[in-house]
Amino acid sequence: MSDFTYAAALAGETQKYGRYEIGGFESAERVTDPTRFPTSFKEAPELAARVQEGKLPPVGERIGQDPIVLKPLHSIGTYGGTLHRAFRSDARVAPDEQMFVSGPDSLLWWDNFTQSGWEKVIPNIARDFELSDDEATVTVFLRRGMRWSDGAPFTSEDIMFWYEEMYLNRQLIPEPHSRMQRFGEPIVIEMVDRHTVRYVSPGPNPLFPASLSMHAAMAGHACELGGADGMGGFAPKHYLSQFHPKYAAGGRDAVDKMAADAGFPDWATFYKARNDWTQNADLPVLCPWIVVKGKEKHTQNFVLQRNPYSVWVDTEGNQLPYIDTIDMAAAESSEEINERAVAGQYDFQDNYLWSDHLARLKENEEKGGYKLHLSPEAANIACIRVNTAYEADPVIGDLLRTPDFRRALSLGVDREEISNVFFEGLVPPCTIVVREGNRYDPGPEYRTLWATKDVARANQMLDSVGLDKKDTEGFRLRPDGKRLQLEFTCHPGNMDNPGIARLIMKQWTRIGVDTTLFEPTDIAAASERPNANLVQLTVFGIGGEDPFVYPDELFPSAEFGYQGTFGVPFIRWFLTDGKEGKEPPATMREVMALWRKGYVAPEADRIEIGKQMYRILIDEVYGIGLFGVGIANYGAYVAKTTLGNIPASVPNYGAGPGTMHPMTFYFKEPPAYFKEPPAQRDS
Repeated sequence: MSDFTYAAALAGETQKYGRYEIGGFESAERVTDPTRFPTSFKEAPELAARVQEGKLPPVGERIGQDPIVLKPLHSIGTYGGTLHRAFRSDARVAPDEQMFVSGPDSLLWWDNFTQSGWEKVIPNIARDFELSDDEATVTVFLRRGMRWSDGAPFTSEDIMFWYEEMYLNRQLIPEPHSRMQRFGEPIVIEMVDRHTVRYVSPGPNPLFPASLSMHAAMAGHACELGGADGMGGFAPKHYLSQFHPKYAAGGRDAVDKMAADAGFPDWATFYKARNDWTQNADLPVLCPWIVVKGKEKHTQNFVLQRNPYSVWVDTEGNQLPYIDTIDMAAAESSEEINERAVAGQYDFQDNYLWSDHLARLKENEEKGGYKLHLSPEAANIACIRVNTAYEADPVIGDLLRTPDFRRALSLGVDREEISNVFFEGLVPPCTIVVREGNRYDPGPEYRTLWATKDVARANQMLDSVGLDKKDTEGFRLRPDGKRLQLEFTCHPGNMDNPGIARLIMKQWTRIGVDTTLFEPTDIAAASERPNANLVQLTVFGIGGEDPFVYPDELFPSAEFGYQGTFGVPFIRWFLTDGKEGKEPPATMREVMALWRKGYVAPEADRIEIGKQMYRILIDEVYGIGLFGVGIANYGAYVAKTTLGNIPASVPNYGAGPGTMHPMTFYFKEPPAYFKEPPAQRDS
């Protein structure tokens, strides 16, 4: 097991991680002191040439009065080059688009360099923000002179357009989103002036700024691909108006015809496709790079080029990014990405590098011309999500809602065997508790409660819940005489979820539990089953650093995509305050009530309430925890030795390369495969 600690990494110490080394955390510095801002700006040579040709305004006009200033990690970079990496072609939403090339473009951001990562929200593409004394209003100030990638100004009107014409349009957004509500009551957005908006909640909402940060439906037009779902929190009014019935010449009839001509079933679906930056290269964005070649049918390379209107600059006034082009190759599987990475075919790759390939990645560093970096996650990396709201088979549903049944399943898992097979023995067995050192840690006893292998006790507990009869093959019989058979639903992700499920299925034969595995063909299919409440169990990630910011990681509380594996009927009950859905068990209702109480409580009280929530969730085994801090999600990345400003390690809160500031990466020397620069797209 590893002795890695976040405290030591934050202090800059190099640590051992099994046979590997992990450097101290480091990154480019976000400069917030205006006295350190550059007073003049420079740009990439090809952009300077376009200015001379009259095709672009001067660089200072393109950046505006309020640039995002970064002090590069090691040195000021040089312009040029194409960075090669990969994305999974079967994934509609691949984290490569979200994090590496999007900036990110969320209005706000988390300061990850703290002991408990979700402690402090800071400005990002917004210039600043304020929370009112009564904690009900968040005022956001935009950067003056900031522009979309086509040169149009980015203003409060783009936020209001999204709110009034997209979010409130029930053809685009069928129902209110949980991130735009406070306990079921709507949050209202008001325009103050051209660069200022207010988010007004019906009561104290101290954690709402988190919704404008990363990993949420409001966290950016491109960062979370929010635009593709009609969310994102803002949108380019000047561009999208032509596809909206209210603004398009010819109205609804015209946009219906556009949709039909493009092969879409209705205008709303067509509209959201126009707002998906990975598919529509004409869509203006606020990112360091812009799309020049979209992921058509997910089978071709996804190519992006520097944004002439990027608002990021270094401390010497050089407009960022340094690197001209990002070329992401389509790969059919994580296995393919790992094999290419081992062969040194990528300049930088941070996603889908599975832990069981670490040894080969390390052994081939010199041959591949790259360096392997490790950044263990802040949160625990995996659990078995249990859908206690499952109803398709009433017998199975009743068992999943029985605490001792869940506890028995947990005791029947050999976590050390899984760690040895898939993670070189580096990840420690653990419940769904936060990592040690987190402010919500309920105590050491909750790290292993019901999470140690004990086959004898598991068998006794299964006998006691009425499963004491077995068939001729040794599998337990249900009360109705049929063989008890559970089902995992697993899709490959940043770790081999189906492979882990198969090993658990084998382990559960020792306690007489038969299990099958359903593997969806893609991410979209993986989301359909939980949304239809057809999932019983799944191996997936678990736990953020703050249960009040991301409760959907712990209990049924947010209805989107794969999070529905915790149980959509209970989610509906929670979000509508009991008006819809199905009432959860008493202890789950207690957790939900504690969350509501803690959300608006003073920080000290909120921390204690959070600990109480964890104690209940862990004792009730609403999620069967598997491993503690590991490297499955963005935890390993490879970078060519020719790349500059690559951090040794970064805080890993599920943000991927966002904390690395890829716009500051540069090539110290050209790779052998450099080609002629691609043709420029006129703005």
